[in-house]
Amino acid sequence: MLSRLLRMVAKLLMCVMLIGSLSTVTSGADQVAKGPKPMFYLSLGDSLAVGIQPGFTDNSETLHGYSNRVVNDVGPKYKLILRNFGCGGETTAQMLTSRGCPSRSVAANGVSYPGSSQLSAAVSFVRAHRAQIGLITINIGGNDIDQHVALGTMKANLLRIGTLLRAATGTKVPILGLNSYDTVLASWLTGADGQILAEQSVVQYRSSINPVFGTVFARTKVTLVDVSTAFGTFIPLSHLVNYDSFGSVPIAVKNICTLTWNCKLVNEHPTNAGYALIASLIAKIYRALAT
Repeated sequence: MLSRLLRMVAKLLMCVMLIGSLSTVTSGADQVAKGPKPMFYLSLGDSLAVGIQPGFTDNSETLHGYSNRVVNDVGPKYKLILRNFGCGGETTAQMLTSRGCPSRSVAANGVSYPGSSQLSAAVSFVRAHRAQIGLITINIGGNDIDQHVALGTMKANLLRIGTLLRAATGTKVPILGLNSYDTVLASWLTGADGQILAEQSVVQYRSSINPVFGTVFARTKVTLVDVSTAFGTFIPLSHLVNYDSFGSVPIAVKNICTLTWNCKLVNEHPTNAGYALIASLIAKIYRALAT
């Protein structure tokens, strides 16, 4: 009788232990389920979206652009899988109509779309991966500015780009649009005529160029990433600081020299510091929108 009772007690203890172990497994499964869900991050635009810098014989420098940095900056809380559609030299019109992108102008991990425009390829990707799009960034318009494309034309193109993307994603996917920094500020270092040109350029960015980005992004429900202000474009040129061998220069000029290659190599692309700053702006906004 006693041995039978002992066997019953042993079976009861085994049941209790089994239930406890199942509870632990279930708890672990819940923790996995609550982990970050992998989502696609589409980086669209020109050479800044690609991540191009001078001094490389291949496009490996693109791995240090802002797009790759964003993925790292928002992790591990948010797990973004980068799909870089950027194309170096792209204008707003080309983004809408040109087919494909030269291999040297794409990111090292870039998406190929030989038979399609960049925008069409991105829209097709979004439609094929509904509920899996976590973030889209747009960096386009800088080449329009450099090529003196009429602002009205650039605005119309930007409006179409934003409208088509928002229609494809719906209202919930964060789409972030970057405005442009003013590399003409570097001309301040060339003398009196260059200083006048720099002053005029800042006025143009404040009154004409940046309002185009702001207006279009607001109309298409694209969140503005104010790169221009973050680069110090609008710090008054009377605010001076010592910089390198140039002596006393405006803070805005020093910023454009350290955040881009324009002063040292006459190259408008960001330095590592510039790309890191852009990435931090995007990551900060994305974390706020994704919460």
